[in-house]
Amino acid sequence: MDKLNYYLTSLLIDLTTGVLSLVIPLQYSFGLIALSSAAFSILSPELSVTLPLSLLPYSLITKNYSVIALSGLTSITSYYLKERSTSFLLFFAISLVMMDLNAYMQVLAFALALVALLYLKLDLRGAVINGISLLLTASAVSIQQGLSSPLVSSLSDGAFYSLFFGIVGMAIEGKRLPRKFPRTPVLLAIYPLASLSLGLPYAYYWWSQKSYLFNVSPFNLWVPVRYFPQLNQVLGSWPLSHLLSHLGYFGVDVYIACLSYLSGLGAFMMFRKLGLRHVPMFSLVYELLSPFQDPYLLFGYAVLPFIISLVLTSLRNSVKYPAVMFISILGSSFFPLVVSVALMGLITYRRGLSWLVLSVLGANAFWIIPYILYGTPNVGEVTPYITFVLLLPVATLLTKFGDKASAIISVISLAFLVSGLPYSETMYPVAVMSTLLAVRGKGVKEVLIALVVVLLLSSSLLQFVNYQPTSIPEQVFEISNRVENASLVWWNYSFPYLSPVATNSSPVVTQGLQYVVTNTGEVKSNPDFLGFPAFFTVVIPSYLKRVDFNVSPEAFPFLEINSSNFHPSYSSGQLQVNLSRSIVIKSLLGSQFLFWNLTPPPTFSVTLSGKWVNYFPYPSLFIGNATEDSSVTPINFAALTVELGKPTVLLYSREIKLVGDVTPFNVSRPFNFTLEFSKEGNFTFISGEILNGKFTALDLNTSLPWQDVRTFGLILPIDNEVNLTGIEVSRNVSVNITENWMSWNSSTPFYVSITPSEGLNGTLYYDSNVPITVEAQGETLHNGSYISGVKEFTLYSPPGFVNVTRVFVENNGVDYYLVGRFPVNTSYTVKVKQIFGGEELIIKSSLSLNMTVIPLNNIGLKLDGHPFSGPTTELGPGTNYLLIDFQGTVAVVIGMFITIYSFAIAILSDVIRDALERIANYLEKI
Repeated sequence: MDKLNYYLTSLLIDLTTGVLSLVIPLQYSFGLIALSSAAFSILSPELSVTLPLSLLPYSLITKNYSVIALSGLTSITSYYLKERSTSFLLFFAISLVMMDLNAYMQVLAFALALVALLYLKLDLRGAVINGISLLLTASAVSIQQGLSSPLVSSLSDGAFYSLFFGIVGMAIEGKRLPRKFPRTPVLLAIYPLASLSLGLPYAYYWWSQKSYLFNVSPFNLWVPVRYFPQLNQVLGSWPLSHLLSHLGYFGVDVYIACLSYLSGLGAFMMFRKLGLRHVPMFSLVYELLSPFQDPYLLFGYAVLPFIISLVLTSLRNSVKYPAVMFISILGSSFFPLVVSVALMGLITYRRGLSWLVLSVLGANAFWIIPYILYGTPNVGEVTPYITFVLLLPVATLLTKFGDKASAIISVISLAFLVSGLPYSETMYPVAVMSTLLAVRGKGVKEVLIALVVVLLLSSSLLQFVNYQPTSIPEQVFEISNRVENASLVWWNYSFPYLSPVATNSSPVVTQGLQYVVTNTGEVKSNPDFLGFPAFFTVVIPSYLKRVDFNVSPEAFPFLEINSSNFHPSYSSGQLQVNLSRSIVIKSLLGSQFLFWNLTPPPTFSVTLSGKWVNYFPYPSLFIGNATEDSSVTPINFAALTVELGKPTVLLYSREIKLVGDVTPFNVSRPFNFTLEFSKEGNFTFISGEILNGKFTALDLNTSLPWQDVRTFGLILPIDNEVNLTGIEVSRNVSVNITENWMSWNSSTPFYVSITPSEGLNGTLYYDSNVPITVEAQGETLHNGSYISGVKEFTLYSPPGFVNVTRVFVENNGVDYYLVGRFPVNTSYTVKVKQIFGGEELIIKSSLSLNMTVIPLNNIGLKLDGHPFSGPTTELGPGTNYLLIDFQGTVAVVIGMFITIYSFAIAILSDVIRDALERIANYLEKI
């Protein structure tokens, strides 16, 4: 039977090496060959000669025979030198595999290898020989590649670590540590200390004080527009992660180190209680397999052995079960922990399994009940490495020679883990723990124990080999800073959980979205945004009215194009132009274009006026650096295009980029359209537009370099025919207009014409920072002048900066404001406060407000303590309270009641049992 075990072991080592060599880089294949030979040198040196045969498929497929040569050399070394070659082969393997990892991980690997060799009492001279060999190799390579070569540096590092740990090992070889020295705790501390250099795994990237989702209450199943359950983490990963987040992302490394160390200590306590052999080694293996890439799986993995250890104690039930229940709540950050406890209870605590499962279910009812009703969180991902597949036949073999119950659970959990089925990752802690427990049977030979350990350690090694720390681009933090004061954002870029505000993950009316983050990382304001989760408009008193108006600022044209002055710099061949009374241009074939050369001042505008005779999508106005050799099918020059009749503004450079939108106009009616451009830095901005007399301020950075603004013109697709009464290019003065003020800055005297949407009657009042002159109907008006039926004002100003802060007309007790702040407090505040089960909006205003609540699923509403069906209502002046109650709060309360009730029963279990026994005895006497 011993021979059969050795043959099976040899076969599995060969299979592992042959299969893995097909899927891993050549450098790791060399390391795996050396590691396999090291295993042969301990287990069965005479069978090491089979190793080259396992690599024949790789060589035949890749036509690379170097692996055959290396495996031949290592096999001969293992065959002849046996255990004396183990340290050389092991250190050589580590030098190759760990070559590209950071110094901390290399130190960890060599230190653990040294501990293993000392534990097995093997010859350490091979480690020193490996160091000398690598040093000589590095010297030879440096002759060809130079001392600064990365390969020379990596070989030198391997040589240093091999020599250092080899010499240290030889120095302490055979020496005994003091009896009181904490051997196992110190051994188990090596890996956690090294893990402080792991960097940031992807699953932890949002563990930041600036992340909105990281800071939401774990008691709420929902956050705005998304189901985000964290209730199971309330006593486990949530408080620990928030405590360590004050250390920045280094707190993630501390989190991993702490839980990895706890997993090793818990495994040590559990294995010792179960009477296993090689307890320190098994504890170290369990620790090294800590799934550090998933924070919640790691938490459950660390807590599980503590629960099993506590179950195996002889404490009174009234102490044991409440303690188990409390620890299970901690570990339920990994929500399938209940299943893990039940499966491990089948192995270790079958006598009291039903009570164990009931107590854990009762303790965790506060989150189990809501999750059954509304859904569970996502589980983490564990890559089903090929070594787990290779463990399946070993676990099957252990059903005969090892602990049968453990081996059966191991086979089931391993099969489910590698199946790729939903929730297969939940079996990871059980698969590792049950496989280690399966080797405790009396019929298990050392060779099988060694094989299980080697395969599990290979899984740990592959976890590190396939791990890449996450690097968050600076652009993500810039996006976060730009949207940090928003209420709701559509985040269509990477790292969405780093948003400092709520992000949308389900359909929401567009009025609720303040910003859109595109897939290129661009942040766009939503012009339709009103507010979220509710928006408000102030109810203005009836004696105050706002009057809409159009503006027409004075322009200083330097290029006027009409039917008598039509001389384009270039016109493509299939354009028909008629210059009778106006300019009629028709495209006869394909897309045609014409342009005029331009030397623009720092601010200028282009005005088109006319009407369409025939319109077909989409003609464009463009500015750019077109030449006679340019083409518009496609556009092959730097250009900024505004699609006429459609709001789209596009930049044509190395690629097509959407810049933004302008106001579309009705192509079936006459139009007068002006676009204002300005130079800001080295780029071209669209600063405003005037459509049929209505001014709209814009601030679009088009990204078109200013030096490329050398021409302007029109692009007309086939059959488009436009009748232009004029084209004008002017040096313009930018007029900034808001409800509260209107300003401009001109180097010369300047005027602005204002056209109200209705004729005005009453007494005129106006204010500005400098004296201005107001004219209407050919008369000069003063503050307090009476006007009647005025349909246009003209404001004349001196050179310099002018800021008009008020223009209004008072008539019959009603003030009609064109410009200026109302003489009442129109401001209001909305404070969002997170409460248990939802959010509370505290609204304060001096005036009445019209409130509209954005329709959302799974919420209830209360306004000032009363149910509110929504979506609109008027709020009175003062303070109002809107309660948004997320669905599931009742289920959480019911679950908490069951949890408290379960703890009460567990604590009083001894008292209840004694009372029941007395009642039973009394009934027997009767």
